[in-house]
Amino acid sequence: MAHSPITSYHEQLLHSAKQKAENYIESYKNGETLFDIPLSAVVEQQYAIYKDACQNLGGISQEPEQENTP
Repeated sequence: MAHSPITSYHEQLLHSAKQKAENYIESYKNGETLFDIPLSAVVEQQYAIYKDACQNLGGISQEPEQENTP
């Protein structure tokens, strides 16, 4: 994949979202309360950002998985 400014942007989003989620979880483990919403909701928000960045880099298929039914 060619490296362009948009590619760099999405790569930075990937790293940032992952790092934020890891830091939030570590803070939670240390007993810190950072948000008024549950930690799971915060992590889900960071996962959505991460997933969108992956999608924009071509890393996630847009077609839903099909179930194998006999």
